[in-house]
Amino acid sequence: MLDDYQGALEDLDKVDVLEPNKAFTLRTRADVKCMLYDYQGALEDLDKADVLEPNNASTLRIRGNVKRMLKDYQGALEDLDKADVLEPNNAFTLNIREHVKYMLNDYQGALEDLDKVDVLDPNNASTLRIRGNVKRMLKDYQRALEDLDKANVLEPNNASTLRTRGRVKYMLDDYQGALKDLDKADVLEPNNASTLTARGDVKRKLKDYQGALEDLDKADDFEPNNASTLIARGDVNYMLDDYQEALEDLDKADVLEPNNAFTLKIRGNVKKMLKDYQGALEDLDRVDVLEPNNASTLRTRGRVKYMLDDCQGALEDLDKADVLEPNNASTLMARGDVNYLLDDYQETLEDLDKADVLEPNNASTLRIRGRVKYMLHDYEGALEDLDKADVLEPNNASTLRIRRRVKCMLDDFQGALEDLHKADVLEPNNASTLTARGDGNYVLDDYHGALEDLDKAKVLEPNNVSILTSYANTNWSLNKYHVVLETMDKLHHLKPNDYSILQTKKWLKWILDVYQPTIELLPFNSNIQSFTYNELNFGTSLGKGAFGEVYQSWWKDMKIAIKVLKKSGSHHEGAKKSFISEVRTLGTIRHINVVSLLGYCIEGSKHMLVYEYISNSSLDKWLYEDNLLDWDRRVCIIIGVAQGLAHLHKCNPIIVHLDIKPQNILLDQVYNPKLADFGFAKFLDGKDEDVVCAPPFFFLLVMCIHTIF
Repeated sequence: MLDDYQGALEDLDKVDVLEPNKAFTLRTRADVKCMLYDYQGALEDLDKADVLEPNNASTLRIRGNVKRMLKDYQGALEDLDKADVLEPNNAFTLNIREHVKYMLNDYQGALEDLDKVDVLDPNNASTLRIRGNVKRMLKDYQRALEDLDKANVLEPNNASTLRTRGRVKYMLDDYQGALKDLDKADVLEPNNASTLTARGDVKRKLKDYQGALEDLDKADDFEPNNASTLIARGDVNYMLDDYQEALEDLDKADVLEPNNAFTLKIRGNVKKMLKDYQGALEDLDRVDVLEPNNASTLRTRGRVKYMLDDCQGALEDLDKADVLEPNNASTLMARGDVNYLLDDYQETLEDLDKADVLEPNNASTLRIRGRVKYMLHDYEGALEDLDKADVLEPNNASTLRIRRRVKCMLDDFQGALEDLHKADVLEPNNASTLTARGDGNYVLDDYHGALEDLDKAKVLEPNNVSILTSYANTNWSLNKYHVVLETMDKLHHLKPNDYSILQTKKWLKWILDVYQPTIELLPFNSNIQSFTYNELNFGTSLGKGAFGEVYQSWWKDMKIAIKVLKKSGSHHEGAKKSFISEVRTLGTIRHINVVSLLGYCIEGSKHMLVYEYISNSSLDKWLYEDNLLDWDRRVCIIIGVAQGLAHLHKCNPIIVHLDIKPQNILLDQVYNPKLADFGFAKFLDGKDEDVVCAPPFFFLLVMCIHTIF
């Protein structure tokens, strides 16, 4: 017992030469070889001894132990079962057999053997320590703790006992107690990979991720390629947002210990964060097979399916998770997200209200609920939730982006822009923020500011339909029709079946082919103004015509008339031609007997002409009423109309009205006539020999005869 195993081996080798094939010698030499870690040599000696002296309990027991060391657990179990039959209730046999059963995951069988050993050899610290570990594997943590506490009293300061007890306390959520045991174990037996891995796990639960990572890195150095260490470190790296490192550890762990549900679950989460939703789904599907009906797995898979736009599949998983683990705030929030995407805002609101009760003052819940209330037009309620979220989790770009939408609906455009400026500082070059700010500047008529933001957003996300739409609208307001057409071509490629895009492209081609050249014909000193739609307010309707309707309105303290041309129907093309004729004619002339065109507006399909307001309406309203127009007044009207026509016929090129009738002659407050409605007007350049213009005096003669008779 001097521990001179090498000397013992030399003596036994000599004995074997002098007296070969003696079972006792071979058995003893095998025992010595075990102490020298020569398990293969020991096995050879024991096989010979078993042939020479079959059914010897001692030989079978030692060979069972050797096979255990060589990881031939099934062979070891067979030998130990035989030894137990030949020599029942042998504590040594039972101890070795429980080790083997433990390695074969037969924890119940191991426990039965240890219970027998405890009866044969009560109050043995080693037995209690091992039994505590077995009970831990059977998840009987309370009874495991009892055994380990006894073992610690019988044999205090044993690193193995403290390590196992630390693991048990960890499972009982006594993380602080676990940490104390593992710290002691580390002092007694420093640099033990198992202790470091266990302590790393405890620190992870205590959210000391940096400390956990240090322990797990050391454990990996001392015992590389340990699945347990890699899984724990993968989880810690996941919590530290180092998803790439986490993935590498978990991939290694999956190779070393395949089909581990915990590994796959964490890896599924990591892949979700790396936006590898398909890979995440594959891992979570495997977890669901290995460990079915797990609420956490179903919840995570529901979120992954949501990201893959499989809202129905996501909803099924989250509904199951809610049944298995009701009133879980995380499940309710995830399901709220899915229902939101399915436009079921009422269901979403119900889930989020429950989540807010279960886990009040959660910024994420309040943020999502604010967005839902916005969709339900409860802007005041939405603002309250988003303001709370901003207090709980200040400087969150997502909260600020959603809140700006709400503020826009409450007409607080300045406040909305402030939120977007903050979001841009917190999360620069975010396409969503830039688009929203561009939209905000657009509403405030700052088209150039809007365009700067939208140009940046378009670079970041070139095929984003929302960005392209806002970009087109802004350029439209700046009359950059070629740019708008290019943008609409992209939108048509992205959404080929969208009728509104096709209709807008049609309008754009008309603007570029007809409208733009028409505007360019206006003289450089023309007073014709280009209005935006937002500048014009519509009042009382003054009447309808074939090509549109006229409204009374105000602009800069001046009364005006707005003609809104028809956007569709049988007169649609005529309305467009009328628009061109009016702009080309009235945009180039000024005369006391011709109605003044103040400006025009064209935005998308909206086409409007803005005129001076003529207070006494058209001549036809007065002509057939008794005693309304005396002879002197009628003569003045006739002369005024003739003067107006004479002016048109003297223009270069000549302007021919082609639609003179009482309805198209307006009377101002002193009954001065003004020619109006130039929708059919034409220009003559002297080459139109087939067209003959009646002189103005001819019109004067006709009107006189009409008036007299």
